Amino acid sequence: IKGIVIALGFILPGISGGVLAAILGIYERMIGFLAHPFKDLKENVLYFIPVAIGMLLGIGLFSYPIEYLLENYQVFVLWSFAGAIIGTVPSLLKESTRESDRDKIDLAWLWTTFIISGLGLYALNFVVGTLSASFLNFVLAGALLALGVLVPGLSPSNLLLILGLYAPMLTGFKTFDLLGTFFPIGIGAGATLIVFSK
Repeated sequence: IKGIVIALGFILPGISGGVLAAILGIYERMIGFLAHPFKDLKENVLYFIPVAIGMLLGIGLFSYPIEYLLENYQVFVLWSFAGAIIGTVPSLLKESTRESDRDKIDLAWLWTTFIISGLGLYALNFVVGTLSASFLNFVLAGALLALGVLVPGLSPSNLLLILGLYAPMLTGFKTFDLLGTFFPIGIGAGATLIVFSK
């Protein structure tokens, strides 16, 4: 169930997979597992296999209805999800007030991410909707989806909409295009999770 919910963060504009993972209480454990994969390996693998299966099921089950709703009731749907995100703010604030040895490091990462994201969004103005649904571009899409998990509050689907990759990605999910969509996105997501989770 948790995996299905987190999957919504991959395919819904305005929704962050990282936020959903934090609300569900698995964000810290997930980051710890990715940063130190061989620590408590068996226990973590057994814990996250059902989550991964749920994520795949969620992507497969919700791609078609979400595509339909966004095409026909876009304003209503996006406002509904915006309200849902606002409702998650208290939970995130409660989580963020816990003291940690990593506070200074996390603050540095926050500012770095903010600056890079700002520069990236500025650069996106020059390539709006110009990216084709190619293997390499889907690797990029996978990297953005992974950042949406690692950085709570970041909605990768919004960036994919700007780049013109959201619709072809959703179509690939809907048709279970393993080699053309799932495989390159998996490569980009996996590499990003391994590198940035540390």
